[in-house]
Amino acid sequence: MSAISHSTQIPFRGARTLARGRSIGNVKAHNLRAVLLTLLQEGTVSRVGLARLTGLSTTTITNLITQLLEHGLVLEEGREANNHAGAGRPATLLQLIPSARCAVGVHMGVDTIRAGVSDLFGQLRNYFVIRHTAEMPAAEVLIEIARLVERAIADAGVSRSSVVGVGVGASGLVDVETGVNVLAPNLGWRTVPIRDVLAGRLRLPVFVDNNVRAMALAEAMFGAGRQANTLAFVYGRVGVGAGFVVGGQVYRGSRAGAGEIGHTTMIP
Repeated sequence: MSAISHSTQIPFRGARTLARGRSIGNVKAHNLRAVLLTLLQEGTVSRVGLARLTGLSTTTITNLITQLLEHGLVLEEGREANNHAGAGRPATLLQLIPSARCAVGVHMGVDTIRAGVSDLFGQLRNYFVIRHTAEMPAAEVLIEIARLVERAIADAGVSRSSVVGVGVGASGLVDVETGVNVLAPNLGWRTVPIRDVLAGRLRLPVFVDNNVRAMALAEAMFGAGRQANTLAFVYGRVGVGAGFVVGGQVYRGSRAGAGEIGHTTMIP
C-alpha cells in the first residue's frame, strides 16, 4: 500500500496524468490514485473504460489492476454489455472491494471529538463521541484523540494492516503539508503539530485538514455533491466556516484561509 498515497486534490472525472519531472515512484503513485478514485466514482468499469477516463495507456492500466487484484483491493465481476454485433468479446468489469481497507476519520470540535472507522466507500462501521473543553491543553486533547482512534479500530474488529490512515478535521487554520494546526481561536491553539504527535502515538499515517474542508470533500466524494464539479459547503456551530471544491479540487486560497467566514458582518 505504500504506493497508494492520499491527496485532497481529487481528480473526480478521471484527471489526466502526468506532470513532467516526477520520479517514477511519484508517477506510479499518481497513476494508482487516479485509477482508485475513478473506480470509486464509477462503481464498475472495464480496463478500457479506465484507460479512457484516466488518460493512461491500456498497458499501464493492466499493470496497475494486476497489482490491485494481488492486494485484494479490486474484484473482477461480470462482463460489460456489448450492444455492437461483431465488436468482440465483452470486457470484464472491475470494482473496488469496499471492505478491503478502511480509514479512521476524526472530527475535532470545540467541545467534542468524534471518531469512526469507514470502508473504502465511506460507510461507517462505528462512531464514537467524547467531550473535551477549550481549557484542556492541546497535548492532553491529542492523547484523548489517540485513545479514541485506538478504541474505534479495536471495536471495528479490523487489523491494523488494513487501516490506510487517520484523517483529522481540525478547526481554524491548518497547514496541510505539515499537519500543523496553525491557529484555532475557539480552542486557543497556536502551532499545534497534530499530525506528528498522532502519527508518533498511533504508528499510522495521519492527514490533517480544516474540518469544514474535510466535510466539503466528503460531500463531493460520497454525498450530495458527488455529481457536481464545483461545490460550496457551509457549516455553522460555535463559528461559521465553509469549504469549497472547485473543478474537482479542494480550494484553500493563497494562505489556506478560504472559507474562514467566522462572524463576518454583512450589510444588506
